[in-house]
Amino acid sequence: ARTLEDLRLMQNVMQGPHPASYTGMPCEPLPEHPESVSGLRLALTLPKDGVICADNERQLRHAAAALVDAGAIVEEVQLDWDVGRVGDVLIEAIFGLFFAEYLDAFPAQAFERATPYLRHLMRRYGDRRNSIMAAATLASQMHGEMVEKLWSRGFSALLCPTLLCSDLPADLDIAEVSHWTVAGRSVGSYLGWVWTTPFNLLSRTPALAVPTGRAANGVPTGMQIVGAPFQDADVFRVGHHYARTGFVRLFQDEFPDLAEFETTTGVQA
Repeated sequence: ARTLEDLRLMQNVMQGPHPASYTGMPCEPLPEHPESVSGLRLALTLPKDGVICADNERQLRHAAAALVDAGAIVEEVQLDWDVGRVGDVLIEAIFGLFFAEYLDAFPAQAFERATPYLRHLMRRYGDRRNSIMAAATLASQMHGEMVEKLWSRGFSALLCPTLLCSDLPADLDIAEVSHWTVAGRSVGSYLGWVWTTPFNLLSRTPALAVPTGRAANGVPTGMQIVGAPFQDADVFRVGHHYARTGFVRLFQDEFPDLAEFETTTGVQA
């Protein structure tokens, strides 16, 4: 959504029980004017190994400071997470749950038209027995750590990066380039630089991605606002007041330029 208000309206339409679904949760509509964040405790976390580009970290800290100016209390908390491993077990769980059966329905010639990305995943996961157990175990451990360090200590939300860098080529082929360098460290080129995977794994944990500005190369940077399981209202409360700070006008009255660039294949786009 372009604005937090658009997103709130969409969430209120989508959420809640539905006759066609047995998994819908009862809920209250998200309020148009949530309580202030004055005195609200928010945790800020960064990768434990320091793997984050300078622009992304700087913009994240500026966004956290804007919430402090709005009255929130922000404290740094270290989470012992390896997002590279999270991505690996997440994809294994997807294959273990349904993806292999889904692909079995396609004729062999269909894979000739598949993207290099899909062929890469098929080579890695397609010919082995995949299980959801590693993902279930890791999710339980991560949830337990959040309870211990955040929710049981009175924090209402977590602030963390969306991506760890903004300089990967748009046409990066993970089948050809298996690793990328972020802040001087080598990470997996597929999901090793992504911080959204923890909340794909912890799927009952609401996460709202908001812009924090742009890196020096013009690519947008972002922050995730994460709440305790099913506590969507807390996430939107923080997001509402972050939007009201006016800290970032990106996608409202400021839009990144679309510039020509040279791809790794030498073709102009």
